[in-house]
Amino acid sequence: MADVVEVQKFLLCRLGTSWCALGLQGLGEVMRPQPVDPVAGLPEFVDGLAIIRGAPLPVINLPKLLCGSASDACDQERFVTAQSDGQQLALRVDEVAGIVPLDSDTWTRLPSLMDGLQSNHLSALGSHQGHLVMLLRRANLLSEEDWMRLKS
Repeated sequence: MADVVEVQKFLLCRLGTSWCALGLQGLGEVMRPQPVDPVAGLPEFVDGLAIIRGAPLPVINLPKLLCGSASDACDQERFVTAQSDGQQLALRVDEVAGIVPLDSDTWTRLPSLMDGLQSNHLSALGSHQGHLVMLLRRANLLSEEDWMRLKS
């Protein structure tokens, strides 16, 4: 009997020259970027707060978080609203390519050289159409202390 390969759908996003997959569960909507007000004392990958649907949401700059630097602004830049640790936030990406089906064989474990902050935010690495794809782990994007700072 053949092994069963599980296929899941992901939102595929470009971060500079890199690609990131977001699991669909807990995602809200994709929108054009909104104005962002900086907030002091947060990690450098948090751009600040944006008012989205009447609520202030922290904006996580995924190119800064996963690639080490922010990308230049581009016409395809988008915000993706998402849940992280039961809280709503916005993820800044350079482009949303669309929803793609990826099977479980796509993903491999992170290499040990990626231990550290970056690996805390990634679940796995894979490839799609010849491109390296990082699978984002949305849990713990912000610490409890960061969430408290945002609420005060």
